[in-house]
Amino acid sequence: MLLLIYFIILFFLTIIISHLFKGNILEGLSDCSDDEKRQNSLVYKNTGVIKHQQADINNFKKKAETEIQELSKRIAGFQKTISKNTRQIKNNDKTIKAIAKKAMNAAKAKQAKMDKLSM
Repeated sequence: MLLLIYFIILFFLTIIISHLFKGNILEGLSDCSDDEKRQNSLVYKNTGVIKHQQADINNFKKKAETEIQELSKRIAGFQKTISKNTRQIKNNDKTIKAIAKKAMNAAKAKQAKMDKLSM
């Protein structure tokens, strides 16, 4: 009797396993027509394409962000150079004005001396 029960259980397990391997299992699509099944298949394919495109977009964003950071660093360097050059220009302007003033004073002194001599 025990042997018969084991045989029945084995028989049902064999039927269930063979059904799983031979049957076309489409989850949630058993009531759909062939066109709907193809459309759902395309949805899965398009989902993969969209995920790939999103990955490409994310890679582009990362590259753009790194380039922006590099350019920001270069701009900061240029701004430092510009401010340094501006300070040097102001110093040169003061120096030139001082030298010009000394030259004008010397010229006036020479002119005054020449005026005294000519009188």
